[in-house]
Amino acid sequence: MPRWPVICSALTGWRGDPGGAVTRVAVVGSVAARKGGALAAGARIISWVAEIFEKALFKDVEKDVVRDALKTTEKDVASDAGRDAAKGAWHGEDGLALEPDQNAAADRMLAHARDAEPKLTGDVSAVAGQLPSARLEGLDFRLKGEDSFKRKLATDLFENPGRTADEALANVKDSVRYTMMLPRESYGNGVDRAVAALQERGYENVTWKNTWLTDGYKGINSTWRDPGTGQVFEVQFHTQGSFDAKMTTHGLYEQERLPGTPPDEVARLHSLQAETFRKVPVPPGAGQIVRPGPGG
Repeated sequence: MPRWPVICSALTGWRGDPGGAVTRVAVVGSVAARKGGALAAGARIISWVAEIFEKALFKDVEKDVVRDALKTTEKDVASDAGRDAAKGAWHGEDGLALEPDQNAAADRMLAHARDAEPKLTGDVSAVAGQLPSARLEGLDFRLKGEDSFKRKLATDLFENPGRTADEALANVKDSVRYTMMLPRESYGNGVDRAVAALQERGYENVTWKNTWLTDGYKGINSTWRDPGTGQVFEVQFHTQGSFDAKMTTHGLYEQERLPGTPPDEVARLHSLQAETFRKVPVPPGAGQIVRPGPGG
C-alpha cells in the first residue's frame, strides 16, 4: 500500500496544476497497489485524499478536472479488486483489504474458533447458570462474524505497515466472545464467582481490563485461554445499564475506529460516547475488582 510521503510527493505543485496532481495520485495508487496486490485498499485511500483536497482546497473552476481523475482511479479500483478477489483476496468497506495469504491466515483462525466454540459455550453457560440472576446476552453472536473479523485484521495491518498477518492475529482475542450480565447490586460478587468458576474449569486468564472508573466505556473485558486447544476467548462482564450504553454507542465506536478518521472527528466521537457512559450507575465496589491471580 502506498505510504503517505509518496502521496504527498505526488501532490507536489497542486496549486498550479491541481488536475495533474490528482492524476499523479491516481497513478501512484495504481502502480504501488498493483505491486502490492491490494489496489482496492491503496487506490480507495488515495481517492479519499484527493477528494479531501477537492472539497477543501481546489477552486470551483478546477473541480471537473479533479473529478475526472477520481473517476479514473475508481475504474482501476473496480478492475483490480475483481482480479484480487479471484486470487483469494478479501475487500471490505472504506478501502480495507487483505491479500490472499493474509486472508487465508484469517480463515484458518476462524475455522479454529468454530471448532473450539461448542465446548467453550457449554462451560461459560454453566458458569452463568451457577450465579443468581446472571445470564449470557447475545449468545447468537458468540462467534465473531467473518467480515467483522477481517475488517479488524485489515485495520491493524493498515495502521501498522511493518506487522505481519500472524503478528496481527496474535492480538485478536475475541473471535469467540461472551457477554455475562449481572445485577448491579451483586455485580462484584458475581464477577468474583464467575472468575473462580472459569479457573476451576482450567481456563487461564490472559487479559483483564476494568474501566468502571474511567471516563468512557464501562464494564470489565477479560480474555481467557483454553489450554487444551489454545483458543483464546473474551468474556465481558456488564450490568444492564453498561450493556445498554455499549449498544447505544456502538455505531460511534465503529466510526471512531475507521482508518483515516481525522483526529478532531475521533475526539468528537469519543466525547459523545463518554457522555453516554457517564450516565451509567457504577456498581458498589466495581472499580476495585482486580485481575485474578493464577488459579484464583
